[in-house]
Amino acid sequence: PFGGPLAQSEDPDLNPPAKVETPGLSVTTLDVPSVQSRTGWASFLQLLSFADGMVVLRLRDSAEYDPEGYLGNSEFLSEVFEIVESRPMFIVCVCTGAVRASMMAFPALATIVLASKDSTFGFPCEMADQVHPIVQVALRRRLSEVVQR
Repeated sequence: PFGGPLAQSEDPDLNPPAKVETPGLSVTTLDVPSVQSRTGWASFLQLLSFADGMVVLRLRDSAEYDPEGYLGNSEFLSEVFEIVESRPMFIVCVCTGAVRASMMAFPALATIVLASKDSTFGFPCEMADQVHPIVQVALRRRLSEVVQR
């Protein structure tokens, strides 16, 4: 009974055609945490490590003052730099407001930066020693020495 003339007439094509999927570009939007918490930054890093295709980073404001100096003293920004450099990602950084100190790493790592009219970028004099060294490495890739000064 199996595979006989009735089975062939009920289902003429026993091997259905393979499903053809059109490859597309995935888009991941990540809010860059401005509140200084290790769990917030760890979550951001984990989400970034899983992202591929186009990644939109939304910087809403500069990072709040961190008395422990976690963003400037930890290896977090170095890990972000490694992920961005090792994976094929198109990164768009959307900035509103002031972007200062170690948060400057995100526009420097991005492929394209979209900034609102009220956005400003820079390094405050009183926090110059708290900027993570990887920010300078990322900025050298994007800007000339004359522009950085």
